[in-house]
Order: sequence, then C-alpha cells, then structure tokens
Amino acid sequence: MNKERLFGLFCLSLILILIGSIFLILWDVFGLAEKLQPSNVNLISWAVRISIVVTVAVSLASLFWGFIESRRAKSKKLLMRSAANIIALLFFVLLIVFYSTDHSGENDYTPPENAAYLYEEIRIQLPCGDILAGSLTYPEQGLGKTPAVVLITGSSPHGRDNSSPEAPSRAYRPFRQIADRLSSNGIAVLRMDDRGVGESIGGDIRDMTTDERAKDIEECIGYLRGRPEIDGSRIGLIGLSEGASISHMIAAHDTLIKVLVLLSGIGSPGKEILNYQIQQGVLTQEELTRFLREDKNTRFLYDYDPLRTVGQIKQPVLIIHGKKDRHIPYGDAYKLEEILRLNGNSKVTVRVLEGYDHTLLKVDPKGRIYSAKIPDEVLSIIADWLEKEI
Repeated sequence: MNKERLFGLFCLSLILILIGSIFLILWDVFGLAEKLQPSNVNLISWAVRISIVVTVAVSLASLFWGFIESRRAKSKKLLMRSAANIIALLFFVLLIVFYSTDHSGENDYTPPENAAYLYEEIRIQLPCGDILAGSLTYPEQGLGKTPAVVLITGSSPHGRDNSSPEAPSRAYRPFRQIADRLSSNGIAVLRMDDRGVGESIGGDIRDMTTDERAKDIEECIGYLRGRPEIDGSRIGLIGLSEGASISHMIAAHDTLIKVLVLLSGIGSPGKEILNYQIQQGVLTQEELTRFLREDKNTRFLYDYDPLRTVGQIKQPVLIIHGKKDRHIPYGDAYKLEEILRLNGNSKVTVRVLEGYDHTLLKVDPKGRIYSAKIPDEVLSIIADWLEKEI
C-alpha cells in the first residue's frame, strides 16, 4: 500500500473513532434514550453497532498495513502513527465497555445517595408459597406513624417500577419516580415485582386474571398494616391501567383503604375497551381472537365491567388520564367520576391531561414521546392531592 493510501486510512480511522466517541458521550450526557421513541432507539442502537464494527475494522486494517510498512521502510514516523492508532482504538474500546456496563443495573432499586428517606428490600410470602420481592421507601420516623401507599402495576409482566423486565435501567420507570417523590414528602411507598418477574419467586402473572392479582396486592396491604411504623388506617392504593381496576376491586370491600389514585383506568366494559384498541391500531382482530382463545385474563377483561366495583367506593379518589391515550379512551375518566358521584361519593378529583398518552408521558401530535420520564406535572398532581387526603 502506498504512503498516501496508508495515511488516508490512518486519518479515516481517527475520524471514525472521534465521531463514535463524541456520539457515545453525548448520548449519555443528554440522556437521549429517554427522549426518543423505543423503535428509534432500537434503530439507532443497531446503527451504532454497525458503526463500531466498521470503525474497529478500519482501525485494525490501518494498524496491520502500518505495521507492515513500518517494518519494510524502518520508519519511526510510521511506528509513532501506529502507536497513536493503537491508543485511540484502546480508548474507543474502553469507552464502549464503560457505556455498555455503566447503566446496566436493571435490578438496582436503591434510591439516590441524597434521598431524604430510607429504603428496604421486602419479601412477602404468599399463601400459595410464592414470594413477592419489592422495595419499601419510607421517611425517617417522626413523631407519629407514617401513611403509606401501594403501587399496582399494569397488565403484562412488570417489575416493581412498572417497567418491562427487559427494559434498560434508564427506560420508563414511573413507579420509581412516584416512590421518590412521595417518600421525600413523608409517605411510605411499597412497590413489588409481579409474580414470576424480577426477584419474585414462583408463579407467572400471565396465568393470572385481574381479580387473582388483587389477592396478591391484599397481601401487600396486610404486610404494611403489620409494620409498626406504618399507620394502618392511612394506606392508599395507586394503580396504573389494570392496576387501577385492582385498586377499586380491593377498596370496594376493604373500607379501611384511605384513598385511591386511578391512573389511566378503564371506565367501560372490557369488550368496549378491546374494540377501542382495535380502532386505534393497538390490537388487531386476529390478535384479539387468539388472546380470547389462549389468554384467560383477556377473557376476564372481555366480560369485565369496572363500574360494578368502582360505584361502591366511598373513599377519596383521584383520577388522572391522558387525552392521547390509545389504549383506553380518556372519556372513561369522566365515566368513573359519574358513577362515583351518582353513588354519593363527593370526594372525586379528575385531571384529564392534554398531550399525555396511556403511560402518562408527554407526546407530540404524532404520538411520539418527548421523554421516558414522567413529567413533574403528573408527580405534583399526585403528591399534592395525597398530602391533603391521606
């Protein structure tokens, strides 16, 4: 290889390493994974992998030909160039290793070092022998007992942060945010991995119906009532999506539950919700037919009417729903409010939020999320309301 081509290969190697390094650093510093659609993140991840392979291949080719040429010409200049190439390549590889492992701790639920509350890993054994694993965050003991809430995940398998088990640690983790905000403001928060998810042992949430899941949450409530620092008469439930249904299923017969927060909850018969999801392109008719044949919780939902239990609720209720929800129509928030008030509950607060989706994330007109973090607006609504009612 002539000197001009060898020098060009060396420059190309350094340019690719420089561009790749800058991209990795900026991706981390600006938290771009939290601000892009999951599909876009996946596409970019594949592009980055291909770019890394190309960069390494070009660098190795530059080193190989540079080594051969330096031995042939016995040139110190070429040796120094090869040394610079090796240093740059090693730096790039170390950078890749660092960013591949730095935020990989999906199971690290410990709060930030400056958190104004305490943290404890929890294990609750169910009557069937399965074990639910989770986290309890709570303020340092003051003069009296502490109020508490249980966070209830949506449908499909979720970890205690209401995130997918496969999700990276910096993806959508709303329950971690809610726990941090509430426990920083004097409220204990219990959040658990679903059965068969994360550190929970035994069982599989995919084999459970909504009312069967409610029994697991009742065990969590019983656990809190047995804690000496928790005020058993001031326990609330915060449920997202299916978790909202579980909340009022329990509170309908457990009148000691103090408050309910229903996030993106259904207020129509399940059959109507499933048809709405088909209309929105979230579900296909073929998928629904298969789920009704194979999934018992879909069959339960198809025949389920949330108004049967929500109408029995006498406790204060906060209902939050996003207008851009493609899974559950935002009008269901008003249906829930109507049945509650018709049955004599005057302590109902409804907040329908413009520009929010089912997961209570802010989205643009095309439905693309701005960030995987729950906006402070939502956290403040929940925290301020609970401060008054619990």
